[in-house]
Amino acid sequence: MIAPPSTGLLLRLRAAREAVELPARVAWARETPGAGGLVIHGLTFPVLAPEPRRALLRLLDREGPRGAVRVSRALALTCARSDGQGSFLSGRTRDISRNGLAVYLPQPLSPRTLLQLTLQTTSGPMAAEAEVVWGESYTSQPPGGPYRHGLRFRQSDPTRAFALGALLTAPG
Repeated sequence: MIAPPSTGLLLRLRAAREAVELPARVAWARETPGAGGLVIHGLTFPVLAPEPRRALLRLLDREGPRGAVRVSRALALTCARSDGQGSFLSGRTRDISRNGLAVYLPQPLSPRTLLQLTLQTTSGPMAAEAEVVWGESYTSQPPGGPYRHGLRFRQSDPTRAFALGALLTAPG
């Protein structure tokens, strides 16, 4: 069901033992082709009172086995090892969070490898440095890949944080 823009909602977010209820309004809605009638909605939130705001920040800052909230985004990317060895690789993202991303690359990379990334976003290229946390190997996938990797961003840069926030909240 598509909720029309300006529809008011009460959103309840839960993680572990904490929950927060937030008023929200539908900003946009879109059906996802080929996803069995799945409808994606963009929401806006009013200015929150101090306590609900703190509760929301605590909820979003939770670090679990997978880290922060992840958003599915398929973006083209290029990357190269930070030490200059090897060639540039082209790949795509699977999902993104404020802490890192899951990507598909044409060859496996070892954990702890540092990479210089360039993500191709609708707002233009976004550069970041990331570390390989885990990755599929040649033995876990057929030759030629793609190979899935988990990457963690290396530095907390306010400009990148702002760009990531915009990317994570933009419509699909």
